[in-house]
Amino acid sequence: PLAVMTAVCLVAALVTELISNASVAAMVFPIMYEAAVMLGYDPFPFLIALMLAVNTAYVTPIGSPIHMLVYGPGGYRFSDFMLIGLPVKIVVFVTSILIVNMVYPMTPLP
Repeated sequence: PLAVMTAVCLVAALVTELISNASVAAMVFPIMYEAAVMLGYDPFPFLIALMLAVNTAYVTPIGSPIHMLVYGPGGYRFSDFMLIGLPVKIVVFVTSILIVNMVYPMTPLP
């Protein structure tokens, strides 16, 4: 189950760099929910991890409207977002998967 959670969250985190986080969450939510239920686990920790993953659009200015607002006036380049955003994204992604599993342990469905 941890591998499935991580894989689906990784895909969602990558896609959220290209389109809005709400769109990615709406598309991937049913997939994550069904994956958790099919594995026989409570979907709550899976969905919490997903919601954290789709909100990590740090690598491109496309993924967040706030990044687009500062992109031009701030004189930033596309590579600036990648240079700073990628390490932050990796740390936040790994940390959120670990913390979600500590706070909301995966429990089998009754």
